Amino acid sequence: MVRLMCMWFVLATLASMFWGIFYISSEHLYKHISVYTAIAIESLFLFIVTAYLASRHGALKEDLVTLGTSGKLMFLITAAVLATIVAEVSINFSISEKDATLAGFVEITYPFFIALFAYLLFGQEELSVGTAVGGVVVFIGACIIFYFGR
Repeated sequence: MVRLMCMWFVLATLASMFWGIFYISSEHLYKHISVYTAIAIESLFLFIVTAYLASRHGALKEDLVTLGTSGKLMFLITAAVLATIVAEVSINFSISEKDATLAGFVEITYPFFIALFAYLLFGQEELSVGTAVGGVVVFIGACIIFYFGR
């Protein structure tokens, strides 16, 4: 039971580790090819692999029908796709303009914006005093990194 309760933490840590590999690989890749080409190639492979996995698990067809019959879900998937494109292009150009480490440390402020948009868009109040203080500390840390990393 405890093992299953901690799985979210293990998966989030694994994602963080692989984002680290992605960022540093991208920094070196952008010295040779454009950000747009790299994103296009990555996105193509991401599409192929995830479409295959969704199909294999029997979710693709049902999910496409569900999306097609709900205006709200179509709006949410469109918003998520547009946000992904803007975020992906922005962080990759940030990495190519400065470096992966500094871009990553600034990007780590995104949980602050998750809480902000969860509240503004969906009325979810997910902040406790501890998470609010932690978020402010991370945001201040990013500002310090920016100031000294110019």
